[in-house]
Amino acid sequence: MNKFKKTSANFHYEFNIRHLTGVFQGILCARPDYFKDADKVAKLWVHESERIYGDRLVSESDVKEYLKLSADVVKKNIKHPSVSQ
Repeated sequence: MNKFKKTSANFHYEFNIRHLTGVFQGILCARPDYFKDADKVAKLWVHESERIYGDRLVSESDVKEYLKLSADVVKKNIKHPSVSQ
């Protein structure tokens, strides 16, 4: 929220709890038999987050910043070797 402020050029940069709900809905719709290990669940979370939040970004610099922030969160919080690469 601090990085992607709503402006006149980015008037749709308004993120709320409804968007977070979309991330969880995507995760909860996944087949549990396919997502048995932490690596796949983390990748699913990254994918759903990018689908909800990343798709709303309009400039290439904002997309790059979002991907960097996402990678930093994964590296900091997910302690699985193949996810943090």
